[in-house]
Amino acid sequence: MNIVKADKGVSYEAAGHHGGIYLALQSAATEKASLAVNLSHFDPGGGCDPAVIPAGMTLCYFVVKGQLSFTVTGEEPFTLQAGDSVLWAPGDERGFVNDGDQVADLLVVIVKEN
Repeated sequence: MNIVKADKGVSYEAAGHHGGIYLALQSAATEKASLAVNLSHFDPGGGCDPAVIPAGMTLCYFVVKGQLSFTVTGEEPFTLQAGDSVLWAPGDERGFVNDGDQVADLLVVIVKEN
């Protein structure tokens, strides 16, 4: 068991991200895979530049608060609001922006094959 209190997340830099604060909350690894759970706070106008999900990685985004608008290569843009989630597979290209008027909190679950 590993308990991390809300104020004890570890801040980190996230490549291609802007206008936010990024906190690592949990991580674990086995011989086959690793898991990370992060919480990102995006100010209005903050977001993530378009990028491709690498091979061997799956991401799940869950919007805790606010809203984020996504662009996905080959798909119609869409907006997720509090309570909405999206699952990204390897090879998916996505970018997003907080186009709302309040901070958007995004819970990110990352699974990587080792």
